[in-house]
Amino acid sequence: MSKIANSRLTAFLAGVWAFYCYTLGQMDGTITILLVYLITVWSYGNKKDASARQH
Repeated sequence: MSKIANSRLTAFLAGVWAFYCYTLGQMDGTITILLVYLITVWSYGNKKDASARQH
């Protein structure tokens, strides 16, 4: 799952969807997809740091 969260394709798709929502004037969709993506990347980054500290 961390490969999906850190992949360029996922970032690209999130950006395209956010831009699509923005062009339609749907700012709630734009903000939602960006927040979900950022939280996903942040949470997997924290799990990676925690596992590195245990070893």
